[in-house]
Amino acid sequence: MLARLSGRIYVCAGEGGHLEQAQRFVASAAEHSQASRFVIYTDASHQKLSAGIPAKYLLPVSKYSKQTNKLSRIWSYFLFCIELIRFVCMFIVIRPDGLVLFGPLVCIPIAVAGKLMRVPVVYIETWSRFTAPTRTGRIIAKLGIKCFYQNKSLASFYDKFGGKYAGRL
Repeated sequence: MLARLSGRIYVCAGEGGHLEQAQRFVASAAEHSQASRFVIYTDASHQKLSAGIPAKYLLPVSKYSKQTNKLSRIWSYFLFCIELIRFVCMFIVIRPDGLVLFGPLVCIPIAVAGKLMRVPVVYIETWSRFTAPTRTGRIIAKLGIKCFYQNKSLASFYDKFGGKYAGRL
């Protein structure tokens, strides 16, 4: 997979372990593919990125995912729509050659925008999931986006949607 990467690859990762995995992926992919340029999109503006990896910061859509009252949920859907429009516009202007997604709900508007703009999208499930996929993984797999998982125990879910075991990053 890494050898076939070329062009502008946009990596989306949430804060914490998701961002750590994304940085490992970018470091490994940069060794295998000299033709790629990587930009990480993240909602973790307070975290430091590895040297030489450009980053852009997103509206933290994932922060709104656990709201229970109706108004908060409506606000979450509104923010999702705003992010989706924002990324479709970005894809029209920048036109990335591929997307690699790690992590939380912040990846969903990017995945949908990439799918709408026919940009190849890959989702990598977090290594901390052993018994069940994340909510993001469930949604993205059902969208028909290529998924890789890092724990064999998730095979029963991802194999139904064409997912592949990739081992640890």
